[in-house]
Amino acid sequence: MKVGFHCDSLSLRGVTVATLSYARMWREELKQESVIVKSEGQTPWIKDQDDPNSVKTIEDIEVLRYRDKEQLDSLLVNSGIDALYVMTSGVKDKKFANITPQLWIHAVFPSKMNDIHGNKYACISDWLAKESFNYNIPFVPHIVNFPTKNLVSRKSWLKQYNIPQNSIIIGSMGGTHTFDLKPARDGLERALHKNPSLFFVALNHRKFTNNKQSLFLPGTNNLDEKSSFINACDAMLHGRAQGETFGLACAEYAAANKPIFAWRHAPERHHLEKFCPEVLNFSTARELEKKLLAFDPRDWSTSDRQQTCLPYRQETIAPIFQEVFAKNISQVCTPDFSIQDKALIFKRRIQRSLRARLSQSQKYPIDPTTVIEPTSGFPMEN
Repeated sequence: MKVGFHCDSLSLRGVTVATLSYARMWREELKQESVIVKSEGQTPWIKDQDDPNSVKTIEDIEVLRYRDKEQLDSLLVNSGIDALYVMTSGVKDKKFANITPQLWIHAVFPSKMNDIHGNKYACISDWLAKESFNYNIPFVPHIVNFPTKNLVSRKSWLKQYNIPQNSIIIGSMGGTHTFDLKPARDGLERALHKNPSLFFVALNHRKFTNNKQSLFLPGTNNLDEKSSFINACDAMLHGRAQGETFGLACAEYAAANKPIFAWRHAPERHHLEKFCPEVLNFSTARELEKKLLAFDPRDWSTSDRQQTCLPYRQETIAPIFQEVFAKNISQVCTPDFSIQDKALIFKRRIQRSLRARLSQSQKYPIDPTTVIEPTSGFPMEN
């Protein structure tokens, strides 16, 4: 079966990383045919990492491109594509409404019952399936990449960036603007000032502190480089006020057996339920400061955070993906919600809304020097 994996952009963000992981899995584990279907100029606030004039394949997977949504269906049909997989917010998108192949929707954010569409519809985590649909919609989790074999040693990595070998390294990675939580930034800043052995390293975050005990590195899609970065860290600090409906960066730290500091009031909470030890949760900058200053990596040396990520290996996700999306392809997803389902979904939506109000009050505003894409009004991302 030939499946097109749709990408609005080829970026360093989780949606691109996850989509490419599913495309590899479809080919490697399930022995089916994968192609990347790439739209040009559809998400102008995200900086594309590829050159449309030179990149014909990604990891030996063919890339098909289109610019006008009117071209999409003919591109799919002429290429012999049986189904189009789209990782999306979860709401309906007109450009996919009348395509001939099967449409497989993979929802990333909380959605409503009337958002369900396509031939198959699933969520990216059990938390999201519970929150939005009281488990009446299936979930297919993200694939988590465990550390690669080609790691740069921690000692060599620290030496490369002139970081003292006895430092306690707190790391973070994600989108350019996703480390926006006030308690996280402020608590970290205070802890860095009080402990000269504490060091913060960030991958793909915009610089938000001038403290000499900090290092901000550009993002990378090289798995060896990313694994080496994580391996050099003693722990992760999650700083996204919104939280995570899955939390791929958190999962990658957990897969490397690294503990994670996280804000306990995030409205989107899959990372808190699965990857972040409760003892390292914090509410305020003061609480985070105290926990960072008290943190001793030796206390976590025998922990086994990797166990939480075993269900997300490629070989484990492959049969789930096939069962949810590719089985009984003639059947359209039409769940039947009971009165009890609707009541629980409404209750969770209200609770999430209240947490979201709190998170908005705890966010740092976007830096005024940030370039804003004029059409969307969104800050430019990597």
